[in-house]
Formats: sequence, structure tokens, C-alpha cells
Amino acid sequence: MDSSQIRIHTNPNIGADKRRDPDEVINGFAYSYLRLCRGQGYEFASQLTPQPGDWILGETVPDDMRMVFDPPGELQEKEVVVPTLSRLVQLLRGEAHAVVIDCYPDDFACMCFNEGSFSLANIVSRNPEEAAFRALLFIMSEKKAQEAASAHSHG
Repeated sequence: MDSSQIRIHTNPNIGADKRRDPDEVINGFAYSYLRLCRGQGYEFASQLTPQPGDWILGETVPDDMRMVFDPPGELQEKEVVVPTLSRLVQLLRGEAHAVVIDCYPDDFACMCFNEGSFSLANIVSRNPEEAAFRALLFIMSEKKAQEAASAHSHG
């Protein structure tokens, strides 16, 4: 193992356990967020470049997680970067003019707006990372759909 990484192993059957509490915190992240990174967010999270301080998640949630140190290594096959909230906000700022993370008694919201204050995303979720990641995925999906529609209508 590369000395720039720590590998943390837990129960290998965790990823298959659908009864696990979605709010359970594992290495600072809610279980539901880790499942999002491996599920709907896989394509995006598997293309992120690991940075020092990031967590990398292996194939099964979360039986194989490792923290990235300096110098960062590369993702192995079927691994994803688990973006921190600060990294998600940074990525959202590249897609939206304004990003708002709001806290409610039982959940969080991520609202994103363009320069004209038009809402690009308004996502409510159990934790701020999940809300922000879902907002980013939504904005990117909408952008991709608009680009495809534009190319189709001009092609």
C-alpha cells in the first residue's frame, strides 16, 4: 500500500445491508451519502481527481475507504472520490452564480441560482453533502440535456 494513503476496513457485508441506518456516520459521512457516491453519482465521482484530505470509497459501501494524503494517488478501478461539502460547493460555484446551503430541523437544502436569480436547483436531503451533490448532479444533467436538445435542433 502506498504510504500516502490510509486504508480503513470495516465489515465486508456492509454494502449489501439495505437495513443500515441512512444517517449512520462513517468516516464523517452519512451512509446515505456514501451510497449516493457509489450509486447515482458514480459516473461523476469516479472522474474526480483525488486531492489530499479526500476520502476514496471502494466498490462496496463502505467496506473499503481510504483517505488521500500528499501526494495523492490515483483512483483504482471501481473507486470513487467522496467529495467533501467544501469541494461540492466549489464545484457548484462553477455551475451556478449563487449557492445556498440551508439547515432545517431534520434536513438540509441546497439551492442554486444563475446570474438572473433563476433557480437551477432546489434539493432537500438528510445531510448537506447529499443535498449539494444531488444539486450538482441535477444541474449537470439539465445542462447536458439542454446541450443535447440544442445540438439536435441545430443539427
